[in-house]
Amino acid sequence: MSGSVPQPVEPGAASPVDPVAPIDRTGGYLGPTAAAAVVAASRATSARWRLLLRKATFWVGASIVLFWVVCAVFGHAIAPYNPLAAGTCCRGSSPAPGTS
Repeated sequence: MSGSVPQPVEPGAASPVDPVAPIDRTGGYLGPTAAAAVVAASRATSARWRLLLRKATFWVGASIVLFWVVCAVFGHAIAPYNPLAAGTCCRGSSPAPGTS
């Protein structure tokens, strides 16, 4: 970020401390056209979410992801024992006394 941020010359322009003047990724202030594009994109984002929430496929996918997240978080409660440690002491012996 070499260089300084240019200060506005007209009194009605947004100052660098004004929250209305959006900052781009390089640290410079966006012009009026880009600022309008940022506002339009934020409105379009809420419209996209409303459209997405109406889709049944979104809810199916979200429920599958939620199921696996719950399994990952509460896995110790679902299966509290180590599956690899079960039954290793009696391997090779007959299942019941008197059978071969």
